[in-house]
Amino acid sequence: MDLSQLRYFVAVAEARSISGAAAKLRIAQPAVSRQIRNLEEELAQALFSRSERGVCLTPAGEDYLVSVRAILRQLDMANDAIRNRAPPHALLHLGIVQLAQSYPLITEIIAEFRTTHSEIRLEALQMPSRAQTEALAAGQIDVAIGVPLFELPAGLERIHLLNVPRGVVLSERHPLATKADLVTKDIQDFPLITTARRTWSGNIDRFFAASRAEGFVPDFAETFDNFSLLLARLRDEHSIAIIPEPGPSAPMEGLMFRRIASIDYEIPICLYWRAPSQIAPVNALVQLVLNKLGQIEPART
Repeated sequence: MDLSQLRYFVAVAEARSISGAAAKLRIAQPAVSRQIRNLEEELAQALFSRSERGVCLTPAGEDYLVSVRAILRQLDMANDAIRNRAPPHALLHLGIVQLAQSYPLITEIIAEFRTTHSEIRLEALQMPSRAQTEALAAGQIDVAIGVPLFELPAGLERIHLLNVPRGVVLSERHPLATKADLVTKDIQDFPLITTARRTWSGNIDRFFAASRAEGFVPDFAETFDNFSLLLARLRDEHSIAIIPEPGPSAPMEGLMFRRIASIDYEIPICLYWRAPSQIAPVNALVQLVLNKLGQIEPART
């Protein structure tokens, strides 16, 4: 006998139907029938009488229901009591750019942190890099993963995680898809799209300033806040996106990334936080990242 059998028994008794109990429990009807049958065999008593209209409790079943409800009620009370005695989970509020979530290093760090620090509840909030420094200063987040501003505000520390090349993404069926070497003048005749300007960091501002200095003035027909929607837009086989190279887990079916020498620019993605940190979950994440990267201490900015 196990607790699931007792809970199934109560559910069938209350629903007066095995199918109704199965629907409420969200499990297959044969599984409920089998557990009830096993319970009756173990008790050597028929707990239900069956008919075309459903099931109803036998006198033995009615007596058993009173006892089982009392047992389950006591068990639930004991569980609640012990949960209330347990210390609350520590919280770590993480701000993260959508782009970063498609790179294996980032997902591995988050997964490993959740595994090795199960006592800390990680709450991730997707936000653009530009908003992260404000959120850090306001205490709305504890740590961030994104593209840091060219000049970070004083009092922040960061760990460089990886560089991402900037180029173009277009459909595999785009007229330029098979061209060997793309140059900026090739793409200017097509609708250009990118992420919304309010999401740009100082690094991206510098990138577009440099491209204008070389005679390339991108005229964006559309901008997108959502990276996945931006990629989906490229399936028209005509538009071109000027964006960082999407990671392996980005929805790139039917799309391709190409580098263009004149606008090729490495974009850093970093972990950064307020320093010195007195928040134990932040220090735990920082130490995990340092260990993973084989570093001793972060670079101060």
